[in-house]
Amino acid sequence: MYNRPPAFRTRQYMMQKLAYRIQELAYGGLDVSTEQKLVAAAKSIDTRRQKGKKYAPSVGTKIVKEYKGRTYEVFAVEDGFAYGGAVYKSLSAVATKITGTKWNGLKFFGIGDL
Repeated sequence: MYNRPPAFRTRQYMMQKLAYRIQELAYGGLDVSTEQKLVAAAKSIDTRRQKGKKYAPSVGTKIVKEYKGRTYEVFAVEDGFAYGGAVYKSLSAVATKITGTKWNGLKFFGIGDL
């Protein structure tokens, strides 16, 4: 009679879905123009990672590292990573700037396998 939910759906997801459906039945769903705006907005967002990049944080992400008693803050920007008034293409370049030696940026900042 009823279709079973796919196995990958969690209990939390199903509870949220059912709560939304109950609300939709009680108060009405989205009007057509709002639904079209949401679909257009979703299509305009590029959620793909850049080719060859293991770690591509969202613009504005702050990465903090304490190194030799000093705290360093790096911000993800459109063209790479901002640190010390300059923009670097990779976290490795920032780590090299901070330490003076070659570093894997992910390891230096403790980001690990993402």
